[in-house]
Amino acid sequence: MSDAFTAFIAAKIHRLQNGYLANEASAVRSLAVLRKATGKAPGTDPELWELTLAELPENFQGRTRNPTPAEWATHITLTLYSVHQQGKKSKPMHVQGIKFGRVIRELSDHNLSASSVKRRFDALATASSPLEVQHHLGSLIRILRDAETPIDHVRLADDLRQLLIPGQHKFVLLRWGREFAYFKPSIDQVATELPDVG
Repeated sequence: MSDAFTAFIAAKIHRLQNGYLANEASAVRSLAVLRKATGKAPGTDPELWELTLAELPENFQGRTRNPTPAEWATHITLTLYSVHQQGKKSKPMHVQGIKFGRVIRELSDHNLSASSVKRRFDALATASSPLEVQHHLGSLIRILRDAETPIDHVRLADDLRQLLIPGQHKFVLLRWGREFAYFKPSIDQVATELPDVG
């Protein structure tokens, strides 16, 4: 993982999450603004410039007409984190160490719409553009929100950044595949692995 990028994302997520769980008006408003931008490209909504572009480390900043992988990853992560956390005023939806592929495996093993979960995960893995990635990941995040299942959004952000770098995506897919394929716990095991967030 890139230490500079993950530190940047971690600071953003923790600020938003801590504020939202404390019911701070500014954080509640920020998450509402971020939710409205799901499905859009980075930089297209002036309301989001401070929330998503400010403080991005210089070596990840774009200089061309197109957003960088880090700009896309930041935008997708923060907007979808806002969807994931929506309505969850007493439970954080970002929890460090909860791997994306493992959570998807757990949902696909025990969720009533298991085939739908796996199908959406497959679509995410084969997405060919950032907007497609955003769309398919968004459908999975909504399932996670409804199941009240947290993930590590900082780790996911770095995965997305690498996924969008030509030639790097195969390493992310391998990591997700391993997390998915090697993890076959019972529900009781998952319950003991998840951290106490109360």
